[in-house]
Amino acid sequence: MMMGKPKSAQSRQPTAVLYARVSTGRQALKDLSIPDQFMRMRKYCAVRKIEVVDEYNDARSGRTMVRNELSDMLERVRNSPQKIDYVIVYSFSRFSRDAIESELVRRELAKRGTELISITQPIGDDPSGEMMRLIINIFDEHNSRETSKHVSRSMEENARQGFWNGGLPPFGFEPIVVCTRGVSVKKKLEICPVESEYVRLIYKLYLEGDGKSGPLGIKNITSKLNADSHLRRGRNWTIGQVHYVLSERIYMGERDFRKGLDDDEQIIVPVPPIVDIVTFENVQLRLRQRNPRTTAPRATNTPILLTGVAACAHCGGGMILGTGKSGRYRYYTCSNRVRKGQSVCSGQRIPMADLDDKMTEVL
Repeated sequence: MMMGKPKSAQSRQPTAVLYARVSTGRQALKDLSIPDQFMRMRKYCAVRKIEVVDEYNDARSGRTMVRNELSDMLERVRNSPQKIDYVIVYSFSRFSRDAIESELVRRELAKRGTELISITQPIGDDPSGEMMRLIINIFDEHNSRETSKHVSRSMEENARQGFWNGGLPPFGFEPIVVCTRGVSVKKKLEICPVESEYVRLIYKLYLEGDGKSGPLGIKNITSKLNADSHLRRGRNWTIGQVHYVLSERIYMGERDFRKGLDDDEQIIVPVPPIVDIVTFENVQLRLRQRNPRTTAPRATNTPILLTGVAACAHCGGGMILGTGKSGRYRYYTCSNRVRKGQSVCSGQRIPMADLDDKMTEVL
């Protein structure tokens, strides 16, 4: 692997794409910030007369290769009509901290004549250099896993003390600063006055209705919220979001920091309740009674020909399967109308057999 200067045998100016990444917000305040990485990589290329044809960056974990900008960069190298001679990173840990994945991608690049260069870790392409690169990758992966364990333990202890670890808060709550410890600002979840009213309205509609009829189902609640412009943080509600509000225990005062684990591993963080426990348990009982999973699923041997192909002419949403008369009739219906209600889309249902026949006839 070339780590010093570009190959002198090339008659044209060598080309490169740059890739930068930070995995935490704190790193962005240090010398490993994305702008700083790009500045150093551009200077490296300028000194060696390497043409930079594109730049990519990801601000997320390097322990997996599933990163949008990284994927785009690799596709550019694979499919570009202009040969890319180098993929340049600040350090190998900025590329990936999974030793096996990193080596597989490096070998794929090498087969295409593209070299992976770390400007801070000059390594030759002889057997010793190969061994050194593998050692660096393995050390980076080990360091990443150890760091992850320390971060997890810190977050767990923070949760045990009732503090919020960051991120987007659940609907109905907002993080409020309660104290500082050194340079660390501690926050706890408190009730958001505006959003909490929507939460209470959802529970009321599900148990009592709107005064014009009996209790509403989740789909009808979703339609009513959107029709009345009771938006969820500026956007229309979906059925899944309404179901979340009705089923999560955080709304009766318990936030599960490690949801899905065994009882002895869970961390239950108390938060101010938006609804009382009796209301919450009554909703859970009704949810269980109306759960469609208690009914055996209907079997069908007919493929859905146009799902993923047909789109609603009114809103552009995908057309999905809809049924009537206990499954005897099958339709194509707009997914936005199903999930968000008629206030979002008034598109009509189309008999599936009719549309399939017309499409196959045209084909």
